[in-house]
Amino acid sequence: MPKPGDIVYFNWSINENSNLYDGVAECVGIVEMTIDNKVFVIEGDSDGRCKEKTYCIGEHVIIGYATPLYSSTKIHLKQNAKTAVQSVALAIHIGLS
Repeated sequence: MPKPGDIVYFNWSINENSNLYDGVAECVGIVEMTIDNKVFVIEGDSDGRCKEKTYCIGEHVIIGYATPLYSSTKIHLKQNAKTAVQSVALAIHIGLS
């Protein structure tokens, strides 16, 4: 089960020969939260802007999830995950502006 602050890897490309997804990650997002079988993700370049999107946890375009080794002195994800993820998203958004 993905946790807030985890990285989600997406595969959007289909192999022309097999008509299957090629297994190569083209995009990443940051997990904001999970509810039931849904994962809420903040993407830095979704339709040219930073926004929240929702996927089923096992959706076919999701290759997998990873948990970065966040420094406990810089980001307190376990104590206040939603605020930390929103801060990262805001930083991404400001960088795209």
